[in-house]
Amino acid sequence: MTAPELRSFLRGVLNGMEGEQRVALVDALVTRAARGNAGWKPSAPSQRLVDEVRRFMEAARRVGHADPEDATEYLRQGTRAFLAGDHATARAVFEALFPPIASVDVDLGQHEMVDEVLHVDVHAAVAQYVTAVYMTTPIGNRADAVYEAIEQVEGIASLWSPIADMEGVSGGTLPDLAGFLPQWAKRLGRLRPAKDDWESAHERWLREAVFRSAGRQLGLLRVPADDFEGAATLLTKAPGLGGSSDNHPGHVVFAMFAILLAEDSARQISAMLLANLESTCQDPLEMLGRDVDKKPALPSPSVRDLITDLRPALRIHSADRGAMLAVMRVAAEKRVAGILGQSRRRHYGHAATLVACCLSVARPDQGVRHVGLDRSTHGRALPPTCVQGRARVGSDERRSQGWRVSACVS
Repeated sequence: MTAPELRSFLRGVLNGMEGEQRVALVDALVTRAARGNAGWKPSAPSQRLVDEVRRFMEAARRVGHADPEDATEYLRQGTRAFLAGDHATARAVFEALFPPIASVDVDLGQHEMVDEVLHVDVHAAVAQYVTAVYMTTPIGNRADAVYEAIEQVEGIASLWSPIADMEGVSGGTLPDLAGFLPQWAKRLGRLRPAKDDWESAHERWLREAVFRSAGRQLGLLRVPADDFEGAATLLTKAPGLGGSSDNHPGHVVFAMFAILLAEDSARQISAMLLANLESTCQDPLEMLGRDVDKKPALPSPSVRDLITDLRPALRIHSADRGAMLAVMRVAAEKRVAGILGQSRRRHYGHAATLVACCLSVARPDQGVRHVGLDRSTHGRALPPTCVQGRARVGSDERRSQGWRVSACVS
């Protein structure tokens, strides 16, 4: 279907819809377009919007109720500001609307839940509000601000996994996440645990924080049990962006797979990849503010040393090798797509390293013919600093078989 045909189809569908269904579809299209690779974003609403929303809610507080249609429209404007990247306006709009509604200082006429009368995705709007708080609060105060924001909207919608929910509406890894996670875990660690056997929301949030912080080690923990599939799944699900953060599993899993695949040959692994393995493993208890350093403890080995020590006990089958190379290729292509899509020029060299590594460790009989993106598959021109051509990664026989790479080099 061509672009004009798709536009014609959508117009026909929209013309046949009315009311809530039409609004819901338009909102979904705008949200999807704003997260796409084309770089389009909706225009930010007028700066007068915040004052207008505040006057609306002040009047609603005085009488104790408000028209849900008006509240819906203002929430849609808050979402529009969020998608436009105007997080300050989005925060102000949501902050004026949500707390009075959650505390029932303003009644919208609902029988039980407000989503009965609000014609928006309430859960997504709440996640956008918390994300806007995250984006507009200095790192030193961010954990407290995010916690207070979640608590304020508890009567409207619950965030089951706050970090995942925020990333879900942001379309990628949160900025400064590596610095936020320890603060978030410590903030949650100060709360009293539940008195019964049920896991409280705070305990669930803490578990998510610790899990995300230790993400780069989870793949390594799978390996002693010969669970290469589990390690591969972590790498496959990891985002293309966010590779610079400490909790990204690609640091360990991609490099570990490369080492294991290259060990039976004279192939060399990039020093850039190996550098990520020299850091020591992290104790998750450190995130909770526990003073583990004062207790007697064995020195922590580097991740690279652990891989070396584990290798004699590992049983790597031919199918494992093929699966490992396949997920390395997926990770490399996602990294290239993410970096090119956001023009992250400082990371072009890293993306090229991943692509070249895939080609270097693969054997001609493994069927990997192309890794990376070119103009036709990515849908836009590559930046001037990108190099597109035949990969010089091996013998003349390798090149004659058509191995090629579309990668970026710094």
